[in-house]
Amino acid sequence: MEIRQVIRDSGVEAALRRAQHLGVDVSEPLASAGRALLTRVQLGFRRSEDPYGRPWKAVRRGGQPLVDRGRLRRSFSYRVDRDGLVIGTNVRYARVHQTGAVIRAKNHPYLRFRVGGQWVRKKKVTIPARPMLPNGTEGLPLAWQKDVDRAFAGYLEGA
Repeated sequence: MEIRQVIRDSGVEAALRRAQHLGVDVSEPLASAGRALLTRVQLGFRRSEDPYGRPWKAVRRGGQPLVDRGRLRRSFSYRVDRDGLVIGTNVRYARVHQTGAVIRAKNHPYLRFRVGGQWVRKKKVTIPARPMLPNGTEGLPLAWQKDVDRAFAGYLEGA
């Protein structure tokens, strides 16, 4: 499973059209943009904030959301394919953190887990949304857009 967000951005689409019009292979600037945007994802983890600068909600006092073991943070990658640039992760629980969820006990009356060294029982747990990638409704954040623009501008100047 991967998180896949489709973001339509007029600036990115215009840059792609210009490149295609010039007969330029866009895989190189897309890879450059991918590296830059992957860095943006990592900054979000470091700052505990979503791509739009909003802080992630912490579940525990003093804890830094989503970085206990670092597996999710390290799992993000990008690839360039015929449809464009894809940034995502194959970690199964990523979607729950991206969108938020309510987890309910199914086979037992309670969920049972450890918090701060103590066992806790709950009928349900609410996981707040902690977006790591932009969403399709708000579009590409300005800083992300500038990274993409720089990747294409530098490449198109060279071409």
